[in-house]
Amino acid sequence: GDLPHPREREYLRMLEQQIGQVPPRFILPYEALDDSVCRATLEQLLAVEPRPTALFAGNDRVALVLLKHLSAMGVNVPHEMSVVGFDNLRFTEHLPVPLTTVDQPKQEMGRRAVELLLERIELVGEGEPRSEVFHPHLVIRDSCAIAPRLNVLVPQ
Repeated sequence: GDLPHPREREYLRMLEQQIGQVPPRFILPYEALDDSVCRATLEQLLAVEPRPTALFAGNDRVALVLLKHLSAMGVNVPHEMSVVGFDNLRFTEHLPVPLTTVDQPKQEMGRRAVELLLERIELVGEGEPRSEVFHPHLVIRDSCAIAPRLNVLVPQ
């Protein structure tokens, strides 16, 4: 199969730092979010105990598909399930439940890409290829809430 997207690899790395080995059921393949199989996949995921309290989508389009199916299944976002997207598409703040999402500095990324391309053209391909890292930020909206208290035994 295809290698995971860099965004997915980093998400898994961070999750493993927090909880250790990530159970395979925590990661849904992109294909499972196609409308034809999304609802069945979500039903299976929500039948697992303990039931998840949040879904992090690799992009806002996938988050929209999740929101649609969760609504049709009667799952209340954000009180029963938090949903987070990635990209901060313009309309996501105007949804019935405004989407919490990760915003990338798209203009800065585009400007820098053009600068690097022009530099490469001027140098006629000389110089080493390089990459630059841009730091996204979380835009908190109404699709997330604090998870309801789980039935966890707390040492006295």
